[in-house]
Amino acid sequence: MLRKIAEFLAAVVGVTFLLIVFLHLVSSIARGAEAACPTELRPDPRPPLQLQPGALEDLSATIWAESRGESLCGQIAVGFVALNRALSSNEAWADSIAGVVRQKHQFSVWSGKARVKRLEVLNEADAGYVRARLAAALVLNGAVSDPTKGSTYFTAASISTPRWAKGMTRLRIGNHLFYRTGR
Repeated sequence: MLRKIAEFLAAVVGVTFLLIVFLHLVSSIARGAEAACPTELRPDPRPPLQLQPGALEDLSATIWAESRGESLCGQIAVGFVALNRALSSNEAWADSIAGVVRQKHQFSVWSGKARVKRLEVLNEADAGYVRARLAAALVLNGAVSDPTKGSTYFTAASISTPRWAKGMTRLRIGNHLFYRTGR
């Protein structure tokens, strides 16, 4: 299983970038940075989303813009919010990654003038973007379980709880709070 994941990631991000990310992960784990991550390197049990062209790029850019300072676990969690929305039967969400992340007023990187400013500085050779692309690939290919337990919203942990989140189950991962209905 791990061999298949490694082969896929090598094809997606290239061997050089994969080596950089691997070394980063090993050093993070050695420092204990990923110790509190509630995800495991085991497949997501849900049926995969039918991916459309550009899904990896759209999710990578979203993860990079929304959580580039987070651990890999935190970035995976942000990716799962988009995936959970796309897989949801809730008609408020689109049924594709592009539709979800580009929905008005949902992910700041795709909203108005902020989109232009943030995407202009995106450098695909940057180690932070490579890690975001790795997180997106792991999420989209069902290679990891959902650390958010089905969350469809998140906010920065530094802001007060929004009105819409009252009564929702909350989970903290890194510097973000993830929200879901139910237990």
